[in-house]
Amino acid sequence: AALPSENFPVTTSPLPNPPPRGEGKKNEQAEPLRLDPDILLFPVGPGGIFLFWKPKRVRTIAIVYHTYFQQAQFVPHQWWKRIFVPLERRTLRHADQLLCFCEDTAAVLQQSYGIARERITVLPHALDLGAWGIAAEMRQPEAGLCVCVARLEARKGIDVLLKAWPKVRAVFPHARLIIVGDGHLRGAVDRAVRHSDESIERIPSLPFASLISLLHRAQIAVCPSYLEGFGLAAAEAMAAGTPVVASDCDGLRSMITHGKTGWLTKRGDADDLAEGIIRLLSDGTLRTGLASVGQDSCRRRCDPANAEAQLLHALSD
Repeated sequence: AALPSENFPVTTSPLPNPPPRGEGKKNEQAEPLRLDPDILLFPVGPGGIFLFWKPKRVRTIAIVYHTYFQQAQFVPHQWWKRIFVPLERRTLRHADQLLCFCEDTAAVLQQSYGIARERITVLPHALDLGAWGIAAEMRQPEAGLCVCVARLEARKGIDVLLKAWPKVRAVFPHARLIIVGDGHLRGAVDRAVRHSDESIERIPSLPFASLISLLHRAQIAVCPSYLEGFGLAAAEAMAAGTPVVASDCDGLRSMITHGKTGWLTKRGDADDLAEGIIRLLSDGTLRTGLASVGQDSCRRRCDPANAEAQLLHALSD
């Protein structure tokens, strides 16, 4: 959620413009940028930063999607990321407050990092519900079309989906899988595409409107991750009124109630994932019920006005 300036004072400081090429002196240094912030808001965990000491005279707020501890424990072949846990723990203890987006992450911060619960705030994630919204009963999905939107990296469980897919095709020979995403595993996915008898298609990226249209066409959205900090792709599918088959992992289990708002399968288990996809493809009544209840749940959880209000409250405490 954006911070409206009328409710919360926001100051932006543009970087100084460099001199035109060839006009600056070799030893001339740009004037240093000096800020006097009230709040230092920074990301922690994979892709975030480490704090080696606590900044003075500023309130520090860490944003935690998921942790190195979770990646080392749950994502195959990433055990070595445990080496970052001590630095991450030190960083988190320097923070005055921690913001995360699911109860799973909050529990890990308490149990594995020793953070007191009163220092942790679990925020809702905002979605543009108007853009995604369509009544679940008005959708006219294509029979057998399954869609997975994910970065092609180990944490997203694409390997599990590719192993599960032949089992789905054995029961539903006309089923199709569209994977939307790019990343360092694109080679493995593209090899699977070439050997899939044209049942798998990969699209590196889509414009926002086209992505919404694709999810409206999908009979099922598949989220096979080993770990999520929230599960944006699952939430967007739910907002679009598309039933979700997802892994029972941190982040996704906080958002999806099995058999009510979606269908959860064992993390990393290709057979169970295939069975979940087959179950939903086989049962139109189940799909409609999951889509409708899931969409209502997402609308309540991801309302932008509520997300903005809770973020402003957290920053104002």
